[in-house]
Formats: sequence, C-alpha cells, structure tokens
Amino acid sequence: YPLCALAVSDERPYKDYSLLSESKSWNWNLWEWDQQTNETPLSVLFMYLCTRVLRVTEIPGLENINMEKLSRYIRKIEESYGNNPYHNKLHAADIVHACYCICSRPFCSNIVQLSPFEKFTIILGGALHDFRHVGWTNGYLVKTDHEIAWNYNDKSVLENYHVAEAFKILRKDNMNWMEDLPLDVCKEIRSCVIDIILKTDMAQHNWHVTEINKLNRKKKKVTELRGRSSETA
Repeated sequence: YPLCALAVSDERPYKDYSLLSESKSWNWNLWEWDQQTNETPLSVLFMYLCTRVLRVTEIPGLENINMEKLSRYIRKIEESYGNNPYHNKLHAADIVHACYCICSRPFCSNIVQLSPFEKFTIILGGALHDFRHVGWTNGYLVKTDHEIAWNYNDKSVLENYHVAEAFKILRKDNMNWMEDLPLDVCKEIRSCVIDIILKTDMAQHNWHVTEINKLNRKKKKVTELRGRSSETA
C-alpha cells in the first residue's frame, strides 16, 4: 500500500496485517512483521500508529498535518536508514513498537501525563533515532577525529548526526509534512524530537534510570494513597 493508508476511516489497507492485533504485546514477533510487510516494517507500523491509534489529524495543533507527505517522508527514512547489521530499519521499527507499548500503559497517562502530541513526537523520535548510523560508537568517532565528531564538537555526536540527517530529508521535494502547520507547532515538534533523540546517548543512561525510579516511586505512592482512600470510604 504505497501511502500506508492515509484515511483514518479506511481500514482496508491494514486488513492483511494480522500481526497488528498483537502490537500492544511485548512478545510481538518483529521478524514475522518484517515478512508480513514485505520488508517495510517501519513505515507501515509508523503510519498505522499515526492513522489508527494516535489519529494525528485530530490532535490539537496537528489538524493540518500533510499525511501524504508524512507517509512519503517515513518511507524515505526507511529506504535510507542504511545497512548497518543492527541499527537499521528493523531496529527502528522495534523501537517504535516499544515506544507504542510504553505510551499505551496507564502509567504514561496517569502519572507522566503524556499528551497525544507528546506521544506522536515520541513515536517519531523512535523512528528517527538511529537514522544512517555509521556503525561506530561516539567514543570511537571522537578518538579517531572522525568528521562527524568534529561537526558536533564531540558531544553526543551520533545522536546529533541522526536527528540532523533525518530533518534534512524534509527539505527534499514533497517531503515536508509540517509545511501547513503553525510555525510554533513546527518548532515544538522539532524541539521535542531533538530532545528525545539526544537523550538516547548512553552517556546519559544513569541519569535516565534515576529519573525513571523517581517516577516509579511517585506511582507507588499514588497507588498506596488510593488504597488507603478506598479503605476509609
């Protein structure tokens, strides 16, 4: 399906993708999904989530998003992801699926209070996060004086590279799906996606774990308070 089902009301393009019914499961079979989509796992999953789950054209601020260009854009991203044995389009689809699973949990709505807009940027960031990965680590690129390290001043060099390369695709003909959105919305999307991808730098891993543990403690406290409240009611 060349445009990955642009119309929210049209279910026909997805009827052959039986694995979508299991897409909320952590046990989802990514390799079967790759075969079922004829090796377009990223674009089909991404557009399915945008049109059927998030329904992005109904999200405040995104009503005028150009879905045809968004579909064309994500297909271009998929085609250009590169042949890295690990950081490839299949890995990107895996991360998009993981983002979807996490965002679908009540924890994200009730505790983190993610908005539909933020969920869209998370899914997008997941799709783009390793775009054109060169197969080496940040440390290696810095130590070998690689051009990418020089371009990004030795700071989160791959992460800066991924997001910059992905946004460059928007400048190609018929790719800018944000062109009809308000300028402030475009800036917010770009800001969120940059922030999301830069935070995939493993140098920040310990900080992320600390922040997640704080949220877990908050969740536990809320659950305990609700339990006490129900006992006294």
